[in-house]
Amino acid sequence: MKQNELLEKIRKSADNIPVPHKLSPDHILDGLEDVAKEKKSKKRPYWLRYGGVAAAAGLALFVTLGILSGQSSRNISRESRSSYAAESYEDIYKEIRKIEKQRKEELAAAGGEMVEETAAGAETGAETCVETEISKGTGDYSQTNIQVQGVDEGDIVKTDGSYIYSLDPGEGCLTIVAADKEKLKKESQIQGILEENGSSEFGIVQEFYIWENKLSVLATNGETTAAVTYDISDKARPVKIGKVIQEGQYLSSRRSGDYLYVFTERWTYEKPRKMKEYIPEINGEIMAYQDIYLPDHVDHTSFLICSSIDLNAPSETTDQKAVMARGDNLYVSTDNIYISAEKYDYQASQYNYTELIRFSYNDGKIVYQAHGLIDGTMLNQFSMDEKDGFLRLVATLHYSKGESTNSLYILDPQLEVVGKIENLAPGERIYSARFMGNTGYFVTYRETDPLFSADLSDPQNPVILGQLKIPGFSQYLHFWSQDLLFGLGQEYGLPEEGGNFKGLKMSMFDISKPADVKEIDKLVVKEYENTPAWYSHKAILISPEKNLIGFAVNKYLPDRTWSNEYVIYGYDKNNGFYKKAELPCSQGENIQFVRGLYIGDYFYVTGRREIQAFTGQDFQKCGSLTW
Repeated sequence: MKQNELLEKIRKSADNIPVPHKLSPDHILDGLEDVAKEKKSKKRPYWLRYGGVAAAAGLALFVTLGILSGQSSRNISRESRSSYAAESYEDIYKEIRKIEKQRKEELAAAGGEMVEETAAGAETGAETCVETEISKGTGDYSQTNIQVQGVDEGDIVKTDGSYIYSLDPGEGCLTIVAADKEKLKKESQIQGILEENGSSEFGIVQEFYIWENKLSVLATNGETTAAVTYDISDKARPVKIGKVIQEGQYLSSRRSGDYLYVFTERWTYEKPRKMKEYIPEINGEIMAYQDIYLPDHVDHTSFLICSSIDLNAPSETTDQKAVMARGDNLYVSTDNIYISAEKYDYQASQYNYTELIRFSYNDGKIVYQAHGLIDGTMLNQFSMDEKDGFLRLVATLHYSKGESTNSLYILDPQLEVVGKIENLAPGERIYSARFMGNTGYFVTYRETDPLFSADLSDPQNPVILGQLKIPGFSQYLHFWSQDLLFGLGQEYGLPEEGGNFKGLKMSMFDISKPADVKEIDKLVVKEYENTPAWYSHKAILISPEKNLIGFAVNKYLPDRTWSNEYVIYGYDKNNGFYKKAELPCSQGENIQFVRGLYIGDYFYVTGRREIQAFTGQDFQKCGSLTW
């Protein structure tokens, strides 16, 4: 079994297990960073970004494989790179053989087995923002929490204001429920989605989209990814109208207008002998060589594949492109697609950096534009933001001695750095970021929580305006209004107090004066030990218009047992945060699959096989449906 496959199986086997804060990725990572200072162990394994028992199980596995020892002799040029379209399939084959030769030389020099860097998968993060707008849905119902207004993201639960669509990823079925106030009626269920891209015991349906009378589901088995589209004009009788099979592990997707954009990563594990063994396929056909781009100094055999699907003709792709590159984080503006991948140079004093790729897109047409590099690596998709053609981003740079600093970069359309601020918050790392217009906000943490604000109005000369230091940190940032920034994270005691976990923390920051940001309110709830909203922006509902902040939690009870709850808070500038409701979830449910949503004056809490209805004013239960 390939190591990548084994690691992927470990991650997926742990997806359904809730995690107390002591086993959270950040808690474990902080401990590893302490060890790193003594052992000079620098690489952050990809499984730490997923949490769960995968972190605990993965630790032993990675120690065994030697990942944490930082062993590698790869000397990768860190100069700015360009890319070009392949002129033949032979061009691509030569690059693969060249990399294989390099690997053999490195293996011989290392005197042992060298472990491949593993793809990170779907991104985590938070927020919604374009320029200075606060994201608002159309109609009186909640929508998926997205990053960019007008660019939809998939999720496991959605509503169109009349129906609730609920996906059970493990079972591979999607249920359509009519929601008329407290009345809930199962209209239909789409089953067998996993078989659309070949059966696999580790296959999983990732997420879905609804657009007009179309529903598109994305499923993967690690080797291929399927985008299956249904006509749901008749909700009681969905009809499959198209399917696209794309090689590669599912990374992410977006929908803009009538087009669905799908991103996968495909590895070449063995020495290829036939063309189909090394050229990516879509719908059983190998990609045209002119649609495949080869960066200078290629150092791996992964292909990052991007395709577009017209939802009005969903049996084939409108356009497709691939780059011999990896993918970790994906940021999509209204005009451009930015893909980042972590890189490592273990011989350098500054050993981690990021490869960036930019595609432009419009009405299904995808055009390769630029390729570049920056020092450091990014937390998630919300570390990036575009304004006036410039990409603004924040990154954490780790040094070979176990130290770290943070940087802010501004890149031009060719992904060349035109402005930067480096050496920020030594010894800390970035936990969250948010951009609004010409101002950027980001949080670093080690012992206290510096919330930095930066003036980005001059791309060539970004300026740090101020920083606010408070205990704990915010892992999620969301604009509550033009002058208020909401933060969700964790509170820890100061080092002299023992540095212990004190509880889930909600903060409200006054950003009316970016140079003088103030925390005007905070609430710490000790018994809330875990929430998926720390790691996924889609797991939190925020509606300033309805004064709602909702997310699922694992609640630690006095008798030392656990309870699953969906909690709803409101915010009042005079009185701060206050609890509106604590709604029970199925105790057998993994809270990462729980979502809250509203339709008009009614609130709904969904799980994989259940929907509960509550009145919107006092949150009294008034209906439920299980299947």
